[in-house]
Amino acid sequence: MRGRNELAALLLLCATSVTGSSSASDDALTLIGWGGAYMDAQRNALFTPFEQSSGSRIAAREYSGDLAALRAQVAAGSIDWDVVAVDEQGADEGCREGWFEQLSPRQLPPGLNHTPAEQDFLAPALHDCAVGGSVRALLFFHLDDAFASAPRSLSDVFDTQKYPGKRALPRSPRGNLEWALMADGVPASEVYAELQTPGGASRAFGKLTRLRPHIVWWREVPQSVRSLTDGTVTIAAANHEAMAQLIVGTPVAVVPVWSGQLWEIDYWAIVKGAPRPQTARKFLAFATGTLQQVEFARVSAHGPVRRSALTYTQPSVAAWLPSADGRLEHGLRIDADWWVRNRARLNEQFREWWRNTQP
Repeated sequence: MRGRNELAALLLLCATSVTGSSSASDDALTLIGWGGAYMDAQRNALFTPFEQSSGSRIAAREYSGDLAALRAQVAAGSIDWDVVAVDEQGADEGCREGWFEQLSPRQLPPGLNHTPAEQDFLAPALHDCAVGGSVRALLFFHLDDAFASAPRSLSDVFDTQKYPGKRALPRSPRGNLEWALMADGVPASEVYAELQTPGGASRAFGKLTRLRPHIVWWREVPQSVRSLTDGTVTIAAANHEAMAQLIVGTPVAVVPVWSGQLWEIDYWAIVKGAPRPQTARKFLAFATGTLQQVEFARVSAHGPVRRSALTYTQPSVAAWLPSADGRLEHGLRIDADWWVRNRARLNEQFREWWRNTQP
C-alpha cells in the first residue's frame, strides 16, 4: 500500500499548493476547463510548465461543461475562448456545429520514444476536432481487509452471498445498467446493443432488482467514499481519481476492482476563430506530450492517453491509473452518443424502477 499512499500524498500536495486562476488579459491564452482539483492538477502539470517554457500566459476559467456560452459567442461573431476542455459529447457537438478546428495527428509531437502520434495515442483519443488529454473511469473499490478473497469481477461485486455487505452506487441509470448487464454475463462489446432492446433493458433492471436490498445510493462521489471508509458499505463505486484524493488522511487501504471499469476520455479542443490559434496549437502539443502526460498522471491519477507515457510512469502511480497495465481491455468505454439518444427513455425507466423497488 506504500505506493498508493505516496500518490495520495502527492494529490493532497497538489490540491493545497496551487494558487487561484490567472485573470484574463489580451495576450493570455484563454483556456476553459472544469475547475476544482482537476484544474489545480492541470495548472501544476501543464499550465505553469507551458508558461515557463513558451513565455505565453494562460488565463484559465471554469465552466460546467455546457457549451451554451460558446454557442452564443459564435452567434455574436465574437470569439473569446481559445482552448476548451470537453468530454466526448462536447467534442462531437462542437465538431458537428463547426465550432472547433479540425485536428490531425500530424500536428502532434511523436512520443518520447519517437513513436508517431497516430500510433502512440489510444485510438479514441484522436478525435477529428479534439485530442485526448486523459482517461477517467468509474469503478468499484473495497477495503483491503474486507474479504478473505478479493472480488475480481462485476459478478463478484453483485454476489452478496460470497461478498456480503452493502454496495454504494450512483443514483443514475448510466453506469448501473452497463454494470448490471456485464455482471449478468453480457460481453462489454455487446452491452449497448443489448441495452437498446426492451428485453436487454429489462434484463439490466432485473439484475439491479436482485441487488436492490443491498444498495446505498449516492449523488456525490464523496458520499460513496465516506460510506466505504466508515463501514456503511463493503464495496463502493467511485471515480478513481476522486477515491485517490479523498482517502488522504484516512487510516484505510482501498483496493480497486478494475474489471468492468467504465472509462471515458477528456479532450482538448481549439475554438474556430480563436484569438490566439497558434498559441493554442502549441499548448495542445505541449499538454499532450509524453512528459506532461506522465506528470499529469502523477498529480491527478488520471490515465495517460499516450502509450509512451505509460512506459515512463512509476509503478506506484500506475497502480491507480485506468489506462495502465491493459486495464482498458477489461472495461467498457462509455458510449456518450448512445446516451444522448437514449437518456430520456432510460431516465424515466430508472425513476419508475426506483419508486417500485423502494424497500
